[in-house]
Amino acid sequence: MLLTISRNCLFLVSNIQLFCYILINDFAFSIKYNVRCCGFGVVTADVGLRRCAMGRKPKKVQGRSYKVVSDLPICRRIALKIREDIEQTPSHDNCLLKHFKIPEAVTLQSLKRASDDVDNNSATSSTILQKTLFRYFLISDAASPARGIIASILDRLNGADSQSCKSHGIISIELGDFLDSIHRDLNVDTGRHAKDLIVYCVSSNFRNGPCILQRNITGIQKFLIHYMDYLISLHEETSEVSEYDVASGFKCVSLFTKNFLRKCDIDCNDIEIQRNNVTNLLGICKRAYLLSNLEWDSYSAIGMAFVSLLQGIHDDSQVLKEVAKSMRHANVSDINAPDVSSTFHQRMSVCNATLVLLSHRTLSKKRCADEYVDDILTEVILPSIKDVDQKCKLISDQLIVAKCYAQWSRIIVIMCEDPEYTQLVLKIQENGTLGDLFGIAIDKLGHPTDAIRHQANEMLVNMLKIGTNIGSKFFEDLMEKILRQSWKKRSTFTAFNCILRHVSHDSVFAKLPTIIERLLFAIMQQSLAPYASETYKILAEKSLETAMQIWPDVDKQYEIFIKPLLEVMCQSSIGALQFLVNYCFLKLLKVYGEPGALYTLKSFEDKLFGSTDLVKRDSHALAAYLNCLKLSANHAILKDERYISKHERVQGVIESALLHQSDEIRHIAFSLLCESSRPSTLIPSYALNSIRHALPYNLSCQDSAFRQKLLNSIKKMLLRMKSNLLQFQKSTEKDSTQMYHAFLNWLFAFIPIQLDDRSPYMKRITSVTIFQHLADIFGDYTVEGFQPIRVLYTAGSVQSLFILLSDSYPDVREAAYALLTQQTTLSLIETLLPAEWVRSIYDNAVIRARKCSQPENCMDAAYHMGLYAVLMSNGDLDRNVVLLKICKDVLSILKDDISSAKKSLYYAAIASPMYGLMHCLKTLLQNAQFEDMSESNRRKWRDLVSDVISTCFDVSATVLPVVGSVSPEGHLPEVDRTGADEVHVGSDDAWNELPEIVKSLVIGDGIDHHDECVTRTVSQQILVCCWRSAKESSLLLQELTSVHFPLDSSAVECDGIVSWKQLKAIGEHLRTQLREARHRGAFEITYYVFKAYCPRLWNNKHPELSCIPEKWIEDTLADIQDQQKSKELCATRRSAGLPFFMQALLSGNKSARGRGCLQHVMSTLVNLSQRPGEKAIISKVHALNILRGLVKDSSLGEEIFPYVSQCIMAALTGFNSTTWAVRNSSTLLFSALFTRVFGVKRDKLDTLSLKNRLSGNEFFSRLPGLHSFLTECLEKIIANLDLGGHHALDPILHPILLLLSRVFPSTLPTATNTSLSRFVPFLMKCRATAVYKSRVAASVALASVVAWDQCRDTVACCCDNLVADFEMAYGSKAQAKSSRQNRIHGGLLQVKELLVKFSDDESCLLMPRDGFKELVLDARCKLRRVLNGLASERNGCPTTRSAAIELLLLMRSLIAGNCDSSDGRQLEELVAWSIDAFESQDSRHLPGFTFLLEKAARVIVVERPSDTAGLLENVIVAKDTDKLRCLLSALLDTRDAVKIRSDAARLEEVLRDALLNGSWPDDILTLMYRIVTEFASETSAKSLFENSLRIASLCNASQSELSEALIDFQAACVGILTKRVCHFLTAADIRSWVQVVSRSSRSFENADGVRLAVAKSLLRNASVYTSRDCTMTALSTPLWKTLVDLLCDEEGAIRKVASDVVFEINAVVSHRSGISDDHPCIDSVAIRHAFRLMILIHGELRHGECRAILEEFAAGRSAEAVVPVILQEPDDSDSLANEPSLFERSQLNTYYDSASISAAAEDALHCLDEFAKTCVLSAP
Repeated sequence: MLLTISRNCLFLVSNIQLFCYILINDFAFSIKYNVRCCGFGVVTADVGLRRCAMGRKPKKVQGRSYKVVSDLPICRRIALKIREDIEQTPSHDNCLLKHFKIPEAVTLQSLKRASDDVDNNSATSSTILQKTLFRYFLISDAASPARGIIASILDRLNGADSQSCKSHGIISIELGDFLDSIHRDLNVDTGRHAKDLIVYCVSSNFRNGPCILQRNITGIQKFLIHYMDYLISLHEETSEVSEYDVASGFKCVSLFTKNFLRKCDIDCNDIEIQRNNVTNLLGICKRAYLLSNLEWDSYSAIGMAFVSLLQGIHDDSQVLKEVAKSMRHANVSDINAPDVSSTFHQRMSVCNATLVLLSHRTLSKKRCADEYVDDILTEVILPSIKDVDQKCKLISDQLIVAKCYAQWSRIIVIMCEDPEYTQLVLKIQENGTLGDLFGIAIDKLGHPTDAIRHQANEMLVNMLKIGTNIGSKFFEDLMEKILRQSWKKRSTFTAFNCILRHVSHDSVFAKLPTIIERLLFAIMQQSLAPYASETYKILAEKSLETAMQIWPDVDKQYEIFIKPLLEVMCQSSIGALQFLVNYCFLKLLKVYGEPGALYTLKSFEDKLFGSTDLVKRDSHALAAYLNCLKLSANHAILKDERYISKHERVQGVIESALLHQSDEIRHIAFSLLCESSRPSTLIPSYALNSIRHALPYNLSCQDSAFRQKLLNSIKKMLLRMKSNLLQFQKSTEKDSTQMYHAFLNWLFAFIPIQLDDRSPYMKRITSVTIFQHLADIFGDYTVEGFQPIRVLYTAGSVQSLFILLSDSYPDVREAAYALLTQQTTLSLIETLLPAEWVRSIYDNAVIRARKCSQPENCMDAAYHMGLYAVLMSNGDLDRNVVLLKICKDVLSILKDDISSAKKSLYYAAIASPMYGLMHCLKTLLQNAQFEDMSESNRRKWRDLVSDVISTCFDVSATVLPVVGSVSPEGHLPEVDRTGADEVHVGSDDAWNELPEIVKSLVIGDGIDHHDECVTRTVSQQILVCCWRSAKESSLLLQELTSVHFPLDSSAVECDGIVSWKQLKAIGEHLRTQLREARHRGAFEITYYVFKAYCPRLWNNKHPELSCIPEKWIEDTLADIQDQQKSKELCATRRSAGLPFFMQALLSGNKSARGRGCLQHVMSTLVNLSQRPGEKAIISKVHALNILRGLVKDSSLGEEIFPYVSQCIMAALTGFNSTTWAVRNSSTLLFSALFTRVFGVKRDKLDTLSLKNRLSGNEFFSRLPGLHSFLTECLEKIIANLDLGGHHALDPILHPILLLLSRVFPSTLPTATNTSLSRFVPFLMKCRATAVYKSRVAASVALASVVAWDQCRDTVACCCDNLVADFEMAYGSKAQAKSSRQNRIHGGLLQVKELLVKFSDDESCLLMPRDGFKELVLDARCKLRRVLNGLASERNGCPTTRSAAIELLLLMRSLIAGNCDSSDGRQLEELVAWSIDAFESQDSRHLPGFTFLLEKAARVIVVERPSDTAGLLENVIVAKDTDKLRCLLSALLDTRDAVKIRSDAARLEEVLRDALLNGSWPDDILTLMYRIVTEFASETSAKSLFENSLRIASLCNASQSELSEALIDFQAACVGILTKRVCHFLTAADIRSWVQVVSRSSRSFENADGVRLAVAKSLLRNASVYTSRDCTMTALSTPLWKTLVDLLCDEEGAIRKVASDVVFEINAVVSHRSGISDDHPCIDSVAIRHAFRLMILIHGELRHGECRAILEEFAAGRSAEAVVPVILQEPDDSDSLANEPSLFERSQLNTYYDSASISAAAEDALHCLDEFAKTCVLSAP
């Protein structure tokens, strides 16, 4: 069959139907039809073609001709096959034929079978069929499966030898005609289709494809030239061509050129033609390089095409010359300029293409000059990569550079293995290239991006491979260089791991003998653990390999590597232990296997079971043992699966660990019993019994991480049990089945009981989650009459779940709602709920939603309405119908409330707030389902949505006067008056329902008798009502604009739920809210909604909607720049919602269009914020606030980083503004930028973490232009410092110093524009600033930017400056300028910070310590005269005097052991100067006097202890509180030294007299009692105990520190005075102490520190509980109640100490108690133990007191028991009278479990009765 298309007729069909229609008719015919192009090649035929498909002759239609000539045998056979398949197709496929479409799959199957029947001897038939198939192959879509099927048919027809097939010539003609037709009518779509066809022929499995293309190279080249020229021209004119088309086009050029245009394969006759074509394509590549705003993928494709084309017409040597020429002519001077940023991509694309395409096979050819290859790689490509590396800003660009480095090193490795390039290694070593690349790799190994680190690691590995040709000296030098790096960076370990594979472990231990200790220390840090543990593993592997070769002594290897690890485990915290086990121990087990695991477990067991006495075992060792046991079992390293079952002692350890006070230990024990590496493993009986015993005590754990892990373990155990039970059904395993069923029966009955609403939140959420796991896992399990789901769902459990719908915690409510609405159990639940109760759910929910004042009640009502809808729709009713009815009812009620609110917001705030109903409406709409909805229902829902939208607008308009007020927090809406006393607040009924307080506020008189707080309360109630209503209105609109609600397909269609007009109206409404709202809660919620709304506009394919965000952006920028309109926006409150508005718009689109908008906004705002002058102040404020919002927005990510440097400049410029508003906004912007650049502070200490710092190279490379800007600013600041006055107070200095303090020197050679050394002179001169904080910041910044190898010169320079400043102030040419003291103080601080920084031994392992001591000695020698003069009395400045004393003390500590006689004299002088400072009164009025007192006091206390007591006595007599405070603080800081001093008794006597005879401030009293507590004697205890009790009885809650000190002192006194048999405590003293302790243990009256002090006091005097003294026993019984109260405390640390008290008590009476705990247990178990111990000790003699305490706890009358508010279902509106008010304080102790405490007390009462009868207490 021959198909011919007339001229200008484009034969492009996207479906197979046209071909099938023609094949159906087995005769030749001619049809005329109209052809219409749709999209990219979709052709629609008219009725004439359709008639042909139905077997009728087509009508004559005007149009182009289409001639068909049929080869009858083949066409008939294919047609018959097609018709046969259609007849066998199901009816739903036959209907497609009626619409003139045939299923593509059916047709393709027919083609396959028809091709099998073709007679291969009939060449004519085969050729015609191939032409026909190839025609369809040409027109089929790229994504269509037909293309691949036809390609396989063509390959089959041509046979195995596709190269010599004669039909290729005919097919290639068809391809040429096809390309010609594309050429004549080219557009983006048709060109893309042809390009995809070429790529498919080259790169797919189409064997005939390359042969067909080979015969039509010239035509394909012409097409590519025309197509790429068309794309480039179109992009130059309109920039509307997608980057995908550009990139894929050049990829096609590269692919085709690389496969078909190799110079050696071109015929001589075609050389000139091919050269011209390639030249034209090269010209197109050069034009493409000039295009702007292209991404890396496009430039990469251009570069690949460029190099491929060069290879097509040149040999390799000439290719390298052309590449070098193009790269040398590239302009890189303005790489960082925004308008020429593509220059970076241009250079790197050529580098990348050259490195990828020039393989080792190509480079080793003889016609390529060896020396030129060396030059191009080392002198052209590598310098280009380095140059770009220093200037790239984005992480994506840095990744490109890292890939080029890796590719370059890979090629060099390949070349070095070739003998032709033997000189290359020597060359790159001699010129320093290898060392530079090694430094670059080390630097990039510390990059935060994983992909860059991966490339750097490959680069480092390649460098080491190159180094193998140099020798071992190379690796030793590299190892020493790495050991000089900081071991706080992961790059050090990564590099070290690579080098370890090339050196012996002996050389490592020789270089650094303490490497094991240092590695273990590093492994305990989270960021270093993966890398340091790998180093540890490599060392162990190399050591084991060497040992096995010499002498197979594995035990010695255990001693070297495993034993130190175990010792560190037993001393580390739980967090560090996890890193040691999960990283280091696991890797060691992979080295040593099961023997190593058994050695570890035996070592721990010997440690844990070594003592049989009842002592407190090491919790760290227990945690380490359990972790190692779990790891060994889970990773199947222990071959014996029954290791635990065979060892009863191990089982006992696990059982006790389940009740350990440590959350982590309990979790490990649970995971050991519940989890297994083999889920089919049977759970043993001891595990189920242990879990059954321990689970009730672990449900109330306060740690959320433990609860999550526990729930995960329980879920895994339940899944294992179900799997095992299903296996048991297939076998006769009855014992295990009964064991499982018994455990499940207990669990199914136990968990619902724990859903008691009196239980704490922790128990409720844990229990309801386990309930959910049980329902999900065993919901469908039934065997032999055992149906767990019916045991789980009972009337009581359903009632408990229903009560949990009113829980105050959202996650509990959600879980309960999910359990009540599960489809699998809904029918069962309905049978358990009374019908009348179900009917009352909705009415009560409406009442609660209208009358509630708490958000929790709104959610409660919403869940009740949702449950009602689910229950009502469980039968025959459709859920959407039920929801629609409920929504209409709620909306009707809401409209009534809105009408009332419009008349009086007072009434709405108090009587009927609107937000409750709106929240219910939102929740109901979320449950609607719009799939397969009928048209009538759709119309009803459209009407409802329209009504809801208008209602939301009404609510927002009603509350806007309040939330949009300038001061919404205290705003009372004005009330219109028509007369003197006439007030319009609605109807008379509404007025009468208003409270009297509101009436008085509205009328304006009669408020004199009210408090001012009443007015504030009413205004706050109105505000809360308004902003919550605004919040719910916005959230309701968010629900309507989500994808859950279908949008109309066009502006005129009504096939959705939300129309375009409504969508735009919602956007305008949200925009108005963000621009006009002033209340932060209102506009933050609106921003959240608007941010979810914007992507729906940006991503809409219709321009009418997608252009709206850009219009809003332009309008907003215009309003900000307009001085009049900008005043209408909120200039206070950080521009209110305006920054949020811009954030939502710009973060909603991540495409090139969105990035263009972001670039436009950022450039506009930066320019606006940097406008000179003070005219457009409000515009500047708005610009700075919006920039702050965009910088803080994490969703923008790296897209914002190119503008960070400009924003920093704008912020720093704003510091100099004369307007406070601009300075404030600049400060906020600078803070946000600081966090964006350096990250959030990682540690709580003042010291800076390496994670919050950047190297100078990275900092200034990522922030271009900032280096020169900071340099210029510092130059101006330094020039003004000497002028004095206001000129020296530059506000820009301090933020610059803060920036530089976060930057550290890079290990790489740096360029001029990134070097930190330029800042050193400026920072030294900043010592003269008059601001104290700036001098401190300058010293920190100087120490940060100085590299360790420059420390000697820098310290020497600072010392010289200090000497010069001292001479100018005190020398013969002294000047009377006060600024000299500032210079001296700044110089002292700089020297101190430099010495402190470089005294850190961890900064460099191999830094010469002797050299550092010499540096300190030189500095001390230079500054001896200066420091002596500054520290002496001749210096009248306290600030410099204190700094000099501090520096003297620092130098003495740094050179300890190198002191001479002069140092002794200097120390004596220093002490004398310090005493003189204490006795002097001249400098008291000067700033810094307190600092001087602190330093002097420390010198006196440490260096002259003999004078301390006398000096303290003099200060006390003089009543000088400042000096006394400093001296006492120094004594307290050195209390360890005070205890062993000879004058300790004298100090105690002085303090005792002062406490007994004087009256002191609270802070001094606190210090005195803390010091006396440290070395209290019997004398002090006797004399001060009563006095401390008197003071403690007078303390209030604000004196918490004093209370803590008194409680600690009293605890020490009790311990001292009760040691003797006849103690010195009277009954009154004991009674007073017990009262103080009891009163201080109440959580609602005392601070956490006070209660913790009480717990420690009881722990210190645990013997009081077991005392045999009658007086002590009689009066200390109430302490048991205090102990139980502490065990119920909300703070975990307090409960832990109280549990230790119970353990200590039990350790004394364990032989009688029967409680054999070897560790402190969890508090819930400790409470039961405390009750039993109290009965055992006091049950016989103090029976009545014990009963009273137990009855009090059983009745829930503990001091910690706060009765929670029980939210019951309201029967009417009156029941809300007892509801908590709007601002009511919530319950205090959320941990107190009244149900468990009551149960434990009741059990103890039963034991007490039994004990009274038998006086014998059985073991628990």
